[in-house]
Amino acid sequence: MAESSYGVVRGMSPPYYNEGSTSQIAINQRGDQLVALSESPQTEIARSQNSWYVSIATASAFTNVATMPTTLAELTLKNNEAGDGKSLVIDSIWWMSLTSITAIANVSIVYQVNTAAVTNDATQLISSPTGVAAYSGLATRAVSDTTMVANKWCVAASGLSSAAVSIGAGVVANINGGIILAPSFTLGVNIVAGTATGTSIMGINWHEVKLAES
Repeated sequence: MAESSYGVVRGMSPPYYNEGSTSQIAINQRGDQLVALSESPQTEIARSQNSWYVSIATASAFTNVATMPTTLAELTLKNNEAGDGKSLVIDSIWWMSLTSITAIANVSIVYQVNTAAVTNDATQLISSPTGVAAYSGLATRAVSDTTMVANKWCVAASGLSSAAVSIGAGVVANINGGIILAPSFTLGVNIVAGTATGTSIMGINWHEVKLAES
């Protein structure tokens, strides 16, 4: 007779297991299987020191425009891994004003993914949220890139909706892995502002991981 599966009722205090140890599946008093992440997915991947971010330097700040971009990306990120190398999994894209935008009212972050070439601009720093050593991966970045494709833009997030916003206002698009740059692909980002006034910067946060083939 095959051995039946069963669970063990467990209290709410989390156990600590030694590496290589085994344990019974835990259930509650109703027989529901207890499954929980000990850390958030972002924490675990950041712990492996595969998380990075790039932001436009203040000296490279751009002037907001009140129209949909055509071929211009204010910030681009390219994955130069080869073949079956790592992918760049986008965690978030953000925008922040540096000068007065009191009449701007609304801002939308837009993006697109293509295979455009990017000339690396080392003045746009790539940094780690865990403070590890200098970036040694194969991503390149650039500002004011004009190799995007007209009419291919997608809205990542919108915000503000106020005529009183000013310096330091911002919008964050939480992508949570919904954009993936496979080897040789490029992400371009820009904004569409309600009024063409003020200057801004943008940034991209990502994780570098080897993804299984679909």
